[in-house]
Order: sequence, then C-alpha cells, then structure tokens
Amino acid sequence: MSDADEPADDRMVLLRAMVAIARADGQVDPTETARIRQICSFLRLDEAMEAEVTAMLEPGAPVPALPDPSELPAYEVRLYVFQQALMMAFADGVIDDQERALTQRLAEALQLEARHVEVAWRRAAEMTER
Repeated sequence: MSDADEPADDRMVLLRAMVAIARADGQVDPTETARIRQICSFLRLDEAMEAEVTAMLEPGAPVPALPDPSELPAYEVRLYVFQQALMMAFADGVIDDQERALTQRLAEALQLEARHVEVAWRRAAEMTER
C-alpha cells in the first residue's frame, strides 16, 4: 500500500509532525516549505487538508502537537513519519538543539525502536550530504 492510500488521518499525522520539526527552530525556511509542499502533493491531499497545512506554515502559527498514542498508525507508517521528519530537520542544513530534542520526543511519541531511530538518523544525515 502506498502512503497516498493511507487514511487521511495518517497523512495529517505525518504532516503535523513534519511541520512541528520545521517550526522547532522558530521559523520555516523556503527549503522546508518546499519539502512539505512536495509531500502534500505526493500524498494527494484534498483542499481542506492543504488549507490546514498552509495554516500551520504561517508565521506565528502554533507549533502542531506531536502525535498522541491513540493516533498512531501501523509501525511502518510511524517509522516513515519519523524518517520524513528527520529529513525536514536536515532540510535547512542545520540541526539545532530544539530540532534534535523535538525529533527525540517524536521518536518516543511514535513508540519507535531505538535501533530504527539510529538507522533513520544515519540515513537522513547521509542523504543530506549528497
């Protein structure tokens, strides 16, 4: 099943997590916005969901909350959410302490295994070095 076939709630869990990571340093830079827009397109969001994402990206908008355990989709989807959030953290080329702390909280909120978190960090770092 592709990510676009996941229920809308799973897609918004992904996007809220990505926006939270992008906003962790206090601003959303153009690279982060472009990455989020690419994911929105890939996920084939409807107009209402796109409007929700746009509102989350506005300057001064509150940082979205990390997923609640009751919102958690299948493990593979949670791991994908985390991997995409890490890519968002690396998008501007700098991982600050707030982003690092938020990604750690996200891994905990998504109930990911430590070995998977470690691999995701390594892959995100490798991909951004290219």
